[in-house]
Amino acid sequence: MQKIKALIPNAFTLANLFFGILGIFHAFDRNWDGVIMMLSFSLIMDVFDGLAARVLGVAGDLGKQLDSLADVVSFGVLPSIVLFFLVREQCEPLSIYQQFFPLACLILAMATAYRLGKFNIDTRQSDYFFGLPSPAQAIASVGLAFWANEISTFFRDLGINPAAFYLSFVAIMSIAMLSELRLPAFKSWKYPSARPVLGLTIILGLALFIYFYVESGNNFREGLKSLSPALLLYLLFGALIFRPKTPVQTA
Repeated sequence: MQKIKALIPNAFTLANLFFGILGIFHAFDRNWDGVIMMLSFSLIMDVFDGLAARVLGVAGDLGKQLDSLADVVSFGVLPSIVLFFLVREQCEPLSIYQQFFPLACLILAMATAYRLGKFNIDTRQSDYFFGLPSPAQAIASVGLAFWANEISTFFRDLGINPAAFYLSFVAIMSIAMLSELRLPAFKSWKYPSARPVLGLTIILGLALFIYFYVESGNNFREGLKSLSPALLLYLLFGALIFRPKTPVQTA
């Protein structure tokens, strides 16, 4: 019976991997709606595998390693491929030296793998994160696909190739994931400084979604433009506000 219980969280983890692979297929077709849908399913499975392991009391080293392997694909490879195509579109037709620009986006996948490897052996990250969590990076990165037209227009009007923006974004996300920056998780609620970070991120994220949704004539796809700004606000608020040294004292 215990062995059967142990299979349940691993099944959620493998489902995370499955949806991540499907997201990659959609990315090759430039089907950003499909990508964000598969990423959403991967995120849900990523939540449920840990939850199931705790509820069933079957958390173990295999599940931990399997979870990180799935996350590398869903939250590392998938967003890096999305950014690869966003950069490639700005460089076409590719000159000899421009052919290497899109490949720089794969740094994001490598940084994600390195971060997840660190996470598995870092005993400090029980209540909060050291560095930007890979799911947050993936949401912010994939969310840029819904800004592609605006980004292209804005930077080309300035005489700048939009590829420079995307590559700068890759660098910022990679550095943020590998940094020692402390950022709150939902279980960080016991820290007073975590509450405004999480609260402001959720409230402003919802407000942005509603604004883009209504402004576009109730177009759900336009509402997804809120994803990247919301996650960047989380990173900004966390860096400026979150101080985890003084948890609430309970009697």
